[in-house]
Amino acid sequence: MESSHQPSPLTMFCILLIFSLMALSILTQFGWGVFQLYAQIAENGPVIVFDKGVFYLLGGGSGIAILTLYMFYEGVLKLPLTEKVAKILTNSLIGSVSVMFVLPHIVHYPVESYLEGRGYNICEQASYRWFAYREIAYVSNSEACAELIKRKKNRITGGV
Repeated sequence: MESSHQPSPLTMFCILLIFSLMALSILTQFGWGVFQLYAQIAENGPVIVFDKGVFYLLGGGSGIAILTLYMFYEGVLKLPLTEKVAKILTNSLIGSVSVMFVLPHIVHYPVESYLEGRGYNICEQASYRWFAYREIAYVSNSEACAELIKRKKNRITGGV
């Protein structure tokens, strides 16, 4: 049963603003994470941290942006959703979800190969993993790994 209740323009504006800001902040975080990874690799420092979770954000941010576009199209412009537009939005949403689950793995393997080819090793004790999220610490020497482990223990114990 379809309701004739339409949200007020202020409500619609607030919802679109919140969704737009969420999409923008998520995509900005993705861009910042990619920039940081690139900067660390270009710097050739003793430690490079690969945050696999950042690459999930591209699909998530794109998905929210697509939903926002859909809400704008139907809620603000009051245009009926044509079959062509619905197909484009649906395929884009499916693509963004696919990117969210595939991109982190696609990026991880070339980065790992490149870093291992340059003499970096994974410092397992300084790396972090929770469910699908993974932050991998690559180090160029054992002293850097020991320093990362020490910092991690200090952060956990509060410096005690």
